Amino acid sequence: MTEEKAKYEVNNFVSMGEFESSNVAELHWNAEAEQLLAVFNTGARYVYFHVAPEVIAKLSRAISNEELSVGKTFNGLVKQGGFEYQRIDDVTVEAEEDIQTQVAQRYLSGVEVGMLWFDNDPDNHINDKIVRGVEYYRDKYGVHPYQHIEVLISEADFPEDVLPEEEFVIGNITVILDKIILPFHYLIGVAHV
Repeated sequence: MTEEKAKYEVNNFVSMGEFESSNVAELHWNAEAEQLLAVFNTGARYVYFHVAPEVIAKLSRAISNEELSVGKTFNGLVKQGGFEYQRIDDVTVEAEEDIQTQVAQRYLSGVEVGMLWFDNDPDNHINDKIVRGVEYYRDKYGVHPYQHIEVLISEADFPEDVLPEEEFVIGNITVILDKIILPFHYLIGVAHV
């Protein structure tokens, strides 16, 4: 059995505060998923997976103490800490949250829990990515297998010559194409049936 790669979740990221650094521009922490989003001064963005709260506590101390270097602390604890990481799109966390909010208002307004799933693995077919995201959603939120799920995906995930219909079905999953969804992102929720 192969170990599944960690997935970046946009939800629940909280800014770790303002600081001065010649290397790191912003740090955002998702305590539930134990993910750290680092935005560098170059504009590059990386999410680090399975970052322990103890590491975040040390980073927080560096942020709150002007005598400590946030960049050096980050490099020592995170970059050299052996954490699994992934580069993500060059948009702000606020922009991603705005996009998620817009889409949720348009399509999932009555859904109690929606989840934004990210999967840019080039070795997996789009249908496999969708099914894997839905399985994770069902497990995480206790959604029964018979319940119909809607997934919103980006048109950009398909080559122009094989763009499917605006809406198609995989088992009991309705897949809806939308221009507002970022590539490789899948907004998942229980359908209104």
